[in-house]
Amino acid sequence: MRQAVERAAQDAVEAMYRSRGYQVEDVAHLNLGWDVEASKEDEGLRVEVKGRSGTVITAELTPNEFRRMRERDPWFRVCIVTEALEPESRLIHEFLFDAQRDAWISPDGRELQVEVIEAARVSVR
Repeated sequence: MRQAVERAAQDAVEAMYRSRGYQVEDVAHLNLGWDVEASKEDEGLRVEVKGRSGTVITAELTPNEFRRMRERDPWFRVCIVTEALEPESRLIHEFLFDAQRDAWISPDGRELQVEVIEAARVSVR
């Protein structure tokens, strides 16, 4: 289920950027810290995509994704797709870094709250 949500979210984001005139490439398999590269003219966007099955705009980032986000690259985007498996109600929430506000902001002015958490991997050997 989780893979289907992520794939639907990425497909939706790729389609959105194509509709804006970008050439789009899936680079998720390269583990760069983003999933999609979108380019046109002198713009080269790096887009991290997160899919959700529900309506809550929330996501967890891997250490690599979060490191890229902390760089505050003006060409980096975070897109959280809610209701990713429901084409008729799916929404793409796009965030980019606003240096003046020192925050990740959506085009409609919503601020993405960042909560740094600690994690661990446990196993039995």
